Amino acid sequence: MIDEIAAVIEDMLASQKIKGSVTHQLLARPVGEGMVMQFRVEGVQLRVQSVQFGDPIAANSERLKDRVPDIKGQPYSLFAIEVFENEQVRPLYVSKGYLRAQIGPPQTHLIPDVNDPKQSAVELSIPITPGPAYTWKGISWQGNVAVKSSDLDGTVELKSGEIADGMKIEAQWQKIESYYGQHGYLDMKLNAEPQFDEAAHQISYRVGISEGPQYRMGDMVITGLSLDAERRLRQAWQIAPGQVFDDGYYELHVKILSKPSREIFGDLPVHYNEFGHLLRPDTSRHTVDVLLDFK
Repeated sequence: MIDEIAAVIEDMLASQKIKGSVTHQLLARPVGEGMVMQFRVEGVQLRVQSVQFGDPIAANSERLKDRVPDIKGQPYSLFAIEVFENEQVRPLYVSKGYLRAQIGPPQTHLIPDVNDPKQSAVELSIPITPGPAYTWKGISWQGNVAVKSSDLDGTVELKSGEIADGMKIEAQWQKIESYYGQHGYLDMKLNAEPQFDEAAHQISYRVGISEGPQYRMGDMVITGLSLDAERRLRQAWQIAPGQVFDDGYYELHVKILSKPSREIFGDLPVHYNEFGHLLRPDTSRHTVDVLLDFK
């Protein structure tokens, strides 16, 4: 089917006397989850010559101006523009409380290329409708047992009545997941449902938490190190078998071990080019093994 689609696109190009070959690649969607099949036309030099934003907040943003070269002057790609909207434009608005800002879809016009008037270039316009700015109203917690609601409230940076900074809101969910992980709850799931009060322009959240079991340290399996280096690593590891597993400690040491570290191995002549790591949970015993592989 993919080949048939590519053939149809090539026929459409030929009918418009456009010379170029069609390639395709499976990519993660620029917004949300899932994958998308991207079709590209290779061999056509069509570049973005100008970029306009349909709202003063974006148009006057110095930070956004610094990022415009990500697409301006580059080969035209709808996918690249959607990534730009999601990673650069949207955070600008949600951080200011415009949580329902409508951004795009991009509008394009063919214009003569300033460098070669015989060739065409793209004039790009990104429509933006900010909508209202929302203020923060709070969170109601459901399903949490191991952690008190009052303790969860204490992790929230936003105060009632403040601008609902969407970036801080997203960071809040990650902070809670990390907190549970540090206490052995590796299967914890969080479902945050926004509750918009359109009349008052306020937002609150109903957060459901499924904590799952608490995991404890199982075995550490190390491959690829000398006996002396393995002994040093085991001595440095601070989570004893049977102790509550700390996922934050694990993630920190994964970063440290990404390359040979004197902090772990001291003066031992340890050399490796690749480092693999994996957690192997035992759902029946509620333990987790740490697997470390050095090459």
